[in-house]
Amino acid sequence: MKPKLLVPRVPSDILASELAEAGLPVVCAPVTEKRPTPSEDWFDPMQRLQDGEYTWVVISSVATAAFLDEHYDLADLFREVQVAAVGSATAQSLENRGGHVDLVGPDPASAASLVEVFPRGSGNVLLPGAVGAAPTLAEGLNRLGYDVERLKLYESVALPELPLEWAEALAIGEPTFVLITAGSVAQAAHRMFTQTGVKLWPVPIAFGKSSAKVLSELGWPAATVCETTDTEGVMAAYDEVMKSLES
Repeated sequence: MKPKLLVPRVPSDILASELAEAGLPVVCAPVTEKRPTPSEDWFDPMQRLQDGEYTWVVISSVATAAFLDEHYDLADLFREVQVAAVGSATAQSLENRGGHVDLVGPDPASAASLVEVFPRGSGNVLLPGAVGAAPTLAEGLNRLGYDVERLKLYESVALPELPLEWAEALAIGEPTFVLITAGSVAQAAHRMFTQTGVKLWPVPIAFGKSSAKVLSELGWPAATVCETTDTEGVMAAYDEVMKSLES
């Protein structure tokens, strides 16, 4: 029997659905939630974005794409601006929600990999995202000649308890994998597993380099990093870890 893959998303999520359809035994449940910052803080930059006052807007994660889609029509929001995405999963998420993408950072997704392919230039760049996001992307774009405005839209907050779905999968006592899609997910999952006294921790698969970095800092290193942040990349990483366990 294949090891179960814990996925920190709701079952209806596109990636979760595609993994299930591809035959992976996924167990889906979020371990974090997004708490919006005061909406009045967004009004001015979002109005300027719609008015075409930014040269670029850079979307760093699927979570940010989903958050923006919950509050705006992405086709209208991005009508007057060039859009860059960190990794293929973020790009796909934007396009699935009606937005366009002009530049995609290579996978494995990371802020650094997008900066490497971002054109030198000038002008204003809007960088919406989570409270506490690493400064790597903003600093890299500054070095390329841009004025970067960081907009804190939401805070990723760990849920108080280990999801029942995950707890039941782990209680069986068989090898389990977990997909770590963000640093905040790594921190939340690590805290939950520690607090609940999980005996056999799941093997972490990092969705990207930034997730792998946080896992390493937690002393819970990733078994592998997805080469691409999409269904194919996760499946390949899953198979890689499977083979390492069998050898």
